[in-house]
Amino acid sequence: PRWGLAGAEAALKLRAIKPGQVLMIDAGSTTQALAQTLLLRTDIQIITNSVSIASALASNPGLDVVLLGGRIAQEMPATYGDQTVAEIGRYHLDVAIVSPVGMDARTGAMDYLWHEAAVARAMLEHARERIVLADRSKLGQTSRMQICAASAVDVFVTDAAPGDKLVSQLQSAGVKRVLH
Repeated sequence: PRWGLAGAEAALKLRAIKPGQVLMIDAGSTTQALAQTLLLRTDIQIITNSVSIASALASNPGLDVVLLGGRIAQEMPATYGDQTVAEIGRYHLDVAIVSPVGMDARTGAMDYLWHEAAVARAMLEHARERIVLADRSKLGQTSRMQICAASAVDVFVTDAAPGDKLVSQLQSAGVKRVLH
C-alpha cells in the first residue's frame, strides 16, 4: 500500500484502543496496513469484511476476529451485499475504521463501487467513533458513491501536511479531528 505502516501506526496512536473494545474495519490497502499493526494487540475484537485482514489477524490467538458473511467480491477479497450489511446492523461497536477512494470537503468520503460504499456506510452508522483513513492522493478526490458527509467523520487520519488547503477545507466542513 502507498501509505504503509507509518500511516497505520499514526491511526492507532490517534486513540488508545483499549482491551475489550470492538473495532470494525473495512477492506482496502490502507486498512490492511492498519490491520498489520493490530497483530501485536490482544483482548480486542475485530470485525471485518476483508478476507485478507481476517486471515492475517486470525494468526494471533489473543484477538477475537470475525469475518462478516456475504458474497465475495472479485476485485478485492471481501464480503459484501445485503447479508453483510444486515450482519453489521446487529452490532453496536466502539470504533469503525474505513478507507474511501476519495475524501472531499463538499462530497465527503466517497467510493467507486456501490457495494463497498454500502458496507463502509453501515460500519460507520453502527459505531460510537467513526474514523476515516486516507493518504494525500485521495484528498479532494470524488467518486460515484458517497459513504458519508465530511461532518459525519469523527477522526480523519492522513499523511498530508498540516496546513494543507484540502485538510483545512475538511475541518471547515465539519470533520471533528484531523491527524497527520
